[in-house]
Amino acid sequence: MDPNAPPPPPESHEHVSDVQHAKQQAKAFWDRFGNIALIVLLCITVPLAGVRLVRYFGQSRSEAAWSDLETTTSPESYRLVAQSHGDTTVQALAYLRGGDAIMTRLLAEGVAGEDADQAALEEARSLYESAATVDGVPEVVRLNAQLGLAGILETQQMYDAADELYAQIIAETERHPSIRLQAEARRVVLPRLSMPLVFKPEPEPKPEPEPASEPAPESESESELAPPAAE
Repeated sequence: MDPNAPPPPPESHEHVSDVQHAKQQAKAFWDRFGNIALIVLLCITVPLAGVRLVRYFGQSRSEAAWSDLETTTSPESYRLVAQSHGDTTVQALAYLRGGDAIMTRLLAEGVAGEDADQAALEEARSLYESAATVDGVPEVVRLNAQLGLAGILETQQMYDAADELYAQIIAETERHPSIRLQAEARRVVLPRLSMPLVFKPEPEPKPEPEPASEPAPESESESELAPPAAE
């Protein structure tokens, strides 16, 4: 600062009075309404912070649920995933995939009726029924679960019940043509599956030919009585 510069003009008395008056008014306002202002501020910020926390933890739980679903392969694990998470879509898909896993194994074994693994069929039925009855289950998941239940009826050779269930699925699949086509295709096959198998009778065995009889040897008496051969 230049020592030769003139000093700044002193603030006017009116300006100082105005500043002090404003401070006094602000202090008086705060003393009167400060607590109310703090309460209003907390009422606004706390719910907003709570909503953000709920969204954060909800998103984290949802990501964990989908991750568990995608890394699961066994029917038992699918049921555990469904029971461990609150996401209804994940629950329904877990039950559905668990039933599909069992039926894929049974179809690969190529057995049906009484020869099929009845305990496995009942477990698959339980999983499909759980998938179809989850609260708020997506319609496409519910219809796929019904397809699985109809497949179980086929495996158990209960063809009439399977046909009725396929008909019900067809009536409810206006918005899902691919599922409708699957149900219609199975209904076409059912009459052939329900027909009893008729086996061609085995031909009767041909009688074996009797062995040729050897000529009986001539007795000594006959050889002595026979006339001598002419020379």
